[in-house]
Amino acid sequence: MTVKNSDGIDVKGNVSNDAVGNKISFAYSYDTETSAGLTAGTDKSMVVVVEGDGVAAQAITYFTMSRTAVVAVSCVPPTDNNA
Repeated sequence: MTVKNSDGIDVKGNVSNDAVGNKISFAYSYDTETSAGLTAGTDKSMVVVVEGDGVAAQAITYFTMSRTAVVAVSCVPPTDNNA
């Protein structure tokens, strides 16, 4: 399931185009999000996937979305040595 922001739009982005200060930020409706039958107002396990582009390899980061003002998640792909 793709995470949706507080407007119900899929959270996705291109770091080259959408990042501000190397961050992609979005508002999340912690208390009302029920996509895929999940319970609103509870912590949710999430995954960030960074796709490889020939320079950077794919990277995956697992984290928990909790009720807090800011949840900072870092997903730093290694250099793709097969390019």
